[in-house]
Amino acid sequence: MTSSANTDYAEVESTVEALLALCAAERVARLAALAEEAPALAARVDALLKADARLGDASFLAEPLVNPLANDDVRTDEPIPTPLPESIDRYRILKHLGSGGMGAVYLAEQSEPVQRQVAIKVTHAFQSQRDRTRFSLEAQALASMQHPNIAALHDSGTTEDGMPFVVMELVEDAMTILEWCDHTQASLEERLALFLQVCAGVAHAHEKGLLHRDIKPANVLVTRVGGKPLVKVIDFGIARTFVDEDGRAISEASVAGSPVYMSPEAIGGDGKAGLDTRSDVYSLGLLLCELISGDLPFPPDASLGALVERIRSERVTAPAERLASQALDRLEAIAGARSLSVAGLRRAVSGDLDAIVMKAIAFDRELRYASPRDLARDVERHLQHQPIEARPPHWTYHLRRFIRRNRAAAAAATLVFGTMVAFTITTSVQAERIAAERDRANREAQAKGFVANFLTELFSKADPYSTSGEAVTARELLDRGAESIGTAFDAQPDVKAALLDSMGTAYRMLGIFPQSEALLQQALATRRELFGEQHLLTLESMGALGALYYENARVEEAESLQLAAVEGFESALRGDDLRAAQAQGRLARVYARQGRYELAEPRYIASIAQYERLLGASAEETLVAKAALGAAYMRQQRLDEAEPLVRASAEGLERVSGKGDPRTLDSLNLLAVLSAMRGDYKSTEPLFVELLARYEEVAGRDHFATQAARNNLGVLYKDTERYESAETLFLENLESRRRSLGDEHPETLNGLLNIAHIYQSTGRRDLAIETYRNVLTAQRRVQGADHPETMEVVMALGDALFAQQETAPAAALYQEAAKVYTASVGQDNPLTIKPVYRVALSQWRQGNAALAAPLYRDVIARAKRTYGEKHLYTAHMLFDYACVLAMLGEQEQATAVLTEAVDAGFFDVPRMREQPELAVLRGDRFDQLVAEAAANPDELPPDWRYGPLVIHEAAAP
Repeated sequence: MTSSANTDYAEVESTVEALLALCAAERVARLAALAEEAPALAARVDALLKADARLGDASFLAEPLVNPLANDDVRTDEPIPTPLPESIDRYRILKHLGSGGMGAVYLAEQSEPVQRQVAIKVTHAFQSQRDRTRFSLEAQALASMQHPNIAALHDSGTTEDGMPFVVMELVEDAMTILEWCDHTQASLEERLALFLQVCAGVAHAHEKGLLHRDIKPANVLVTRVGGKPLVKVIDFGIARTFVDEDGRAISEASVAGSPVYMSPEAIGGDGKAGLDTRSDVYSLGLLLCELISGDLPFPPDASLGALVERIRSERVTAPAERLASQALDRLEAIAGARSLSVAGLRRAVSGDLDAIVMKAIAFDRELRYASPRDLARDVERHLQHQPIEARPPHWTYHLRRFIRRNRAAAAAATLVFGTMVAFTITTSVQAERIAAERDRANREAQAKGFVANFLTELFSKADPYSTSGEAVTARELLDRGAESIGTAFDAQPDVKAALLDSMGTAYRMLGIFPQSEALLQQALATRRELFGEQHLLTLESMGALGALYYENARVEEAESLQLAAVEGFESALRGDDLRAAQAQGRLARVYARQGRYELAEPRYIASIAQYERLLGASAEETLVAKAALGAAYMRQQRLDEAEPLVRASAEGLERVSGKGDPRTLDSLNLLAVLSAMRGDYKSTEPLFVELLARYEEVAGRDHFATQAARNNLGVLYKDTERYESAETLFLENLESRRRSLGDEHPETLNGLLNIAHIYQSTGRRDLAIETYRNVLTAQRRVQGADHPETMEVVMALGDALFAQQETAPAAALYQEAAKVYTASVGQDNPLTIKPVYRVALSQWRQGNAALAAPLYRDVIARAKRTYGEKHLYTAHMLFDYACVLAMLGEQEQATAVLTEAVDAGFFDVPRMREQPELAVLRGDRFDQLVAEAAANPDELPPDWRYGPLVIHEAAAP
């Protein structure tokens, strides 16, 4: 035997597997002998054998991550380790929560960069360097999971004495899923809705290449968020990736997890090598069985050996049959906890739910659902009274499902014999259609298995063990994957389409648009041919390609695809569905980019409402959707409406996803832009500097999010007259955008517009006007004459011409902008007020006082409604109007308006004294107004050129 320091993990696993095959007495004797031969190995094996609360001590990762201050049910009678550490890494330890065979759990406080309470789990189970390497790799994989139904892993590391630890999300006011359901007397429908959340979380882990391997009620918590129940799957600590640390696929099932919920193959029961998603499906099936029937489909075993023998002998009982064997008082308790009668419980569990459970826990994994999403889809079909995949397509079954969905129509049909005959024929045809749909569902499930295996193999190529320590970038990994697809899956076009869709989306998120487009177009074409235009997979591909077109500024093509996806999902998915919510949000972004805010806003609101109903107000998807609506309000200068949305999104995402998450950074960028738009440069600058550094680190120098952050810092430098620093950033950004987006992408044109602003601000006015004109010509061609971003250039060119005393052409541009903005955002919007004010100003400067006066009266009324009576913008308009009235000889009225201007906040004394039109007003009252202005701090004239700041909303899914 090897020493403790060098005990090999494989040796531990093989020893556990051998012991599991023994009866209880033999196992005890063998463990005693092993303790004498190799104490360290015996201790580790004994800890793993105590992996389930039903069979002994709780496992290291069995303690729910619940805040003990808010939950009186948390066990606190565990012996407290001596001494209690003051801190672990940068986390201050508050108290001991519990201990198990593999380590201890502590409540801790984190102060930087986010203040919050967390759960820290320290394990002494990993002694060798190989174990710790595996722990490190798995912790990295766990940290990649970001899902509302998974308790987040915030951090990991090793203590000062070398023990690995993980820092996990603390779930407030939570119960295990069975406790929650029984405590609230949740109906079967409510229990199934919670189960769907469990499936969503586990499916997310699978898509990240991770198996949970210890799904059981204790590891599924329920808490309330926004008044609605939210599931949190916890304790992925014994989860194993599909590949080992050497980049090889796992070839032998490892014994880990709670034996009661382990699949047959997890202990070698089916004679087939390897674990896959179907092992977790088995555990999910057992959890579902307990949720609906109050019991497992087999009797509790007194010993671990008996349990193993039961699993290997396939002795399971269907939930309905298990209920039939229960005593009446037990049945009444189970039914009452589900708000049902005993008869009602038996009817509800028999049939579909029975079949779903038995398919999920089939001994032969080839007969199970291929993934948690497939299991969830059958549960959803049951809830919608549609035929499920788990039951054979017999016409009588489909007839019952039809009647359940259409009770009134079926009752009326029974009155007419001819209708019944027609109905019988219809159901026969329907049976054939359902059989075809079932076959398609099976093919889709198989395709997903192939996709998972392909991606797992691809990601294993990034493992440092298989790359001789050389780093592999995400771009290199995707390029290898795209090359690998080639013609390898020509015989499985559904598999190929799924791979193309996944990799095309990955390219899009990296900002690599040409490769993304090629893959996404091919995926959509394949799915259209295989499944038709209205199939859910086809609609998903439409949405993915539409998102690419949006990022690539091909908004008309994006609108066509996203509108088709929304309509398709609304038709195919009755009621709320995450895919429908996502489609609504994507279409809203397209409308917002087109400046069609009246169409965008209701879509955003509908998307947010769906996310809140499905996931809760604090879910990442909900927060991102709120940030997108806030961004749309910001583009319309509706800053007061934008601020609560943007602030809630930034704070929520930082709390839920962490400060370093890209979506958190995007929301913080929005918040910084909002502050800059309000003129708060002092507090905004350090945030812009930090955001740029973080984006460059996380996404690279040429990513569109990095470009947005660089742009915004440059705008801040320009607006605070640090023109040299601004120009350096703008030139770097322009070249970056040309490399990644091309010369005429809207963001590239925005970069060129920034350069023109610098030319204008630094006295290179002829060059500025030439550049403005070039950008305007391109914008009209690329985005259209009425697009909001085109109007920004119109206004900028107008200001440049106005400064050069070319007042008439400037006024024509201002009038064009005023007309477009009035139509798009209304007459009282700040975007509209600015060009209307500029038209009035240009008429005054041309000496047309009679034409200017009514324009000033109109724009001042708008300013008062929008900004208020006492506001700097209102004050400057009043001052100008006083000058116009003086020109017209209306001196008394001019003095009254000048008085109003000073009351509103106009304190520019030099201008009051030097303005030639006001010379006729001089006298005691004028001197008094000058003195009042002089008693107040100087104010600069308003500058309404807010940017152009890039309002880069949180990354949409």
